[in-house]
Amino acid sequence: MRSPDPAERKIGCDLLGKVAQAEESLREPVLLAVLEPAAAETDRAVHTSIARALGCTDDDRAVPELLRLAGHPDEDVRFYVAWSLPLDRADDDAVIEALWARVGDQDAEAREEAIAGLARRRDRRVAA
Repeated sequence: MRSPDPAERKIGCDLLGKVAQAEESLREPVLLAVLEPAAAETDRAVHTSIARALGCTDDDRAVPELLRLAGHPDEDVRFYVAWSLPLDRADDDAVIEALWARVGDQDAEAREEAIAGLARRRDRRVAA
């Protein structure tokens, strides 16, 4: 995660995401390991892996970083942000706002994930 090589940082995030998916008891250490370097990260591919790994932790503490990445210029990052945002959390208004911001996304998958996220949250405006 601290490698100067972005390809290695991406692999680190990808592996940590798989660990979080496979073993629930390791989700908190994964969350902390991914969040620590996230704010300083500049590589698009690593941002994509960060968003995906955070989604695998299913932890509310990932939401601020996911919301920060929601406006990323890269469609893959935005897709994994929409995929990763948890359901029914304390800061649900911010999550809904981030999902609505992606409803008009140029990338069809990011747009569809945002719409699905709004539908899962029973946002009545998504019916239209």
